[in-house]
Amino acid sequence: PPRMERVTGLLEKMKLLASEKKGIPEGDLQKASENAHTISESGTGGPVLRVPMKFMAWNCRGLGNAPTMRGLLRCQRSVQADILFLSETRLDDRGMERIKFSLGLSNLLVVKGDGKGGGIVVLRRTGVNVTLRTYSINLIDVDVVEDDGFAWLFTGIYGEPRMELKHRTWKLLRDLHGLRDMLWLCAGDFNEILHHHEKEGGAMVIGVLGQL
Repeated sequence: PPRMERVTGLLEKMKLLASEKKGIPEGDLQKASENAHTISESGTGGPVLRVPMKFMAWNCRGLGNAPTMRGLLRCQRSVQADILFLSETRLDDRGMERIKFSLGLSNLLVVKGDGKGGGIVVLRRTGVNVTLRTYSINLIDVDVVEDDGFAWLFTGIYGEPRMELKHRTWKLLRDLHGLRDMLWLCAGDFNEILHHHEKEGGAMVIGVLGQL
């Protein structure tokens, strides 16, 4: 089956780091790490309920076939992601419109790929406040504000697949990093490896990331 990447618990860790800067007692942070739904803040008269946001990223390698679509629906039923980033969809806006409701997600940002390949999309449930910053055929960059007002940045990445162009992906991320002014999450398919054992089949190559 297509490879799926899931980012679990990272957003809650980001919240804990932000809370730590606000001076929440260490004991309360420990409690929150064990039970991510509740952070007890002294002086508030009771716990503050935080519902963790769920996120999933997947290179689906084409959504135009039934087995891949069934796999995606099965994953979404299991994870119930609030934000879903897909790469290599090979679909345009019209094709994704037909799919989003099947996933239980009502909003989407679509970037069509170059030619017959590529294609990236961010889907989100109703109520998730997402504002587009910038996009290209390789990324979608957005602001996210959660129900409790917690704000962060998300960049969905589909790295350059061609070896001679891979440096563009990392230059783009360096440029974005210079513009970040809040917590930032990057996820997706970077089309990059650090070590030879991460690669299956084909000629052995040294990724650009390992040269940085």
